[in-house]
Order: sequence, then C-alpha cells, then structure tokens
Amino acid sequence: MDSKIDSVIHLNRKSRELYDQGDYDGALDSYAEALAILTETEYSEEQETKAKLLNNIGHAQVKIGDFDKALVSFSQSAVLFHRLGNMLGVGEQFGNVGSVYLDKGMWDDAQASYEKALSVFTLKDYMPGLADQYSNIGYICTQKKEFDSALEWFYKAKSLYECR
Repeated sequence: MDSKIDSVIHLNRKSRELYDQGDYDGALDSYAEALAILTETEYSEEQETKAKLLNNIGHAQVKIGDFDKALVSFSQSAVLFHRLGNMLGVGEQFGNVGSVYLDKGMWDDAQASYEKALSVFTLKDYMPGLADQYSNIGYICTQKKEFDSALEWFYKAKSLYECR
C-alpha cells in the first residue's frame, strides 16, 4: 500500500512541476497515471486523493482549452467530495464548474453553478468561498450589462474580503 501512495505522491509532484512549467499535456498524463493507480481502491483517504487529482486534471484541461472534459473532471471530483462529506470540496468544485461555464461564455450556467457554490459555502459559513462567488456573480452581471446588480454583488464580496 505504501508504495502505491508513494507513487501517487511522486506523480502528483511531477504533475505540479509540469503544470507550473506550462506543460499541461504532460501534467495531464502524470495526473492520469496517478489517478489510475488509485482506481481500484475504496479507502476514504485515497478517495480524497482521487477527488483532488480530478480537480487538478480539470484545471489542466481548462489551461489547454478542453472545457467539456474539465466539466466532467470537476463534476466527478464534486461527487467524490460529497461521498466523503467534504462539503467545502463540493462547493469549490461547483465554483470551478461555474468558471468553466464563464470561460465558455455561458453566463446563466456559470451563475447557476456559482449559486450552488454559494449555498454550500453559506451552509458551512465559509467566508472566503462566499466572497469569491459573490465576485464571480458580479463579474457575470457586468458581462450581462446588469451594472446595478453587479455593484451589489461586488460590494458583498468587498465586505467579506475586508474581513479577512
């Protein structure tokens, strides 16, 4: 078991280095290899690692412009986090999904995902997540030329950012 975890840790580090160097395809390959090592297991610690790897894969997919695959990766990550009872992880994945929709110019879908993240972060009273989602929704409102609404969202975000 330890050699499996050691391999995953090594591949995750390698992936992060490749990602930081801008080699997103190489990072994806290493993340996928690490994920494959964990595919057969059901241990909760390893499930959390799988959820984090799927999150990382999603971010690399966004960098190469493969938005549809990123949506799948972030959604799979959210499912694993939910199974583990890690609701902050779920909220973060909803936010990631919203950002992919934002990148695709799908404002309504992005806002719906950000609002899902808001509901999780509100339940958990997680101020940094709330502030980020308020800001994201404010940005969407500016894109839709709903400037009064955008200002409301940005002021909500600002008040939370100032509390940090």
